Amino acid sequence: MPGTSARTLEAAHDRVRPLAEGVQVTTELLTGKVIDALVGESAAADSLVLGSRGLGGFAGLLIGSVSMGAAGHASCPVVIVRGSSGAQHGRVVVGDDAWQMPVSPSHPAGYGAVRANCGEQELRRATERLSAWREKNPDIAIEGEQIIGHPAEMLIKAGETADLVVVGSRGLGGFASAVLGSVSRTVLQHAACSVAVVRPRPRQE
Repeated sequence: MPGTSARTLEAAHDRVRPLAEGVQVTTELLTGKVIDALVGESAAADSLVLGSRGLGGFAGLLIGSVSMGAAGHASCPVVIVRGSSGAQHGRVVVGDDAWQMPVSPSHPAGYGAVRANCGEQELRRATERLSAWREKNPDIAIEGEQIIGHPAEMLIKAGETADLVVVGSRGLGGFASAVLGSVSRTVLQHAACSVAVVRPRPRQE
């Protein structure tokens, strides 16, 4: 109902203003399908912030269809905010690109050396990527760690002691295909903390 929606927006505006001093806060009542409207607004936004159902546990997913749909198709980064547990960790977890070991040959002689070499190369590349970010952000403590395990499970576990988990997307764009990979979808569904989905902004033709 328009009247109820307008009052809800007004209440949200009044709640946000004291928390965002110096920031202009405006509201707008949109019509149409929720996901379509949010995705449309994302084209001219720096980020899109949404809530989650917060059902908790693996019996119920922690994110609703609207948040998942928007996270999958928005043009800008999307942040899904969980209900606060009251604990602040001061830590952000960022998932880096996963790497796979080469397929083992029929005769595994020398496979151990190949595996070790691949591990060393990937560690070196990861260190180089982190070094660039450390130079850009000298006031932030940036640590790198290689963990063996399924990416989604490791990110969800790391999120238990973090305020935010950052994941990427496939970046395919458009409604014709799902832009979220299985890792990002699983983390969105089950991480205990807030989750940010970051993707390159689509190129303007």
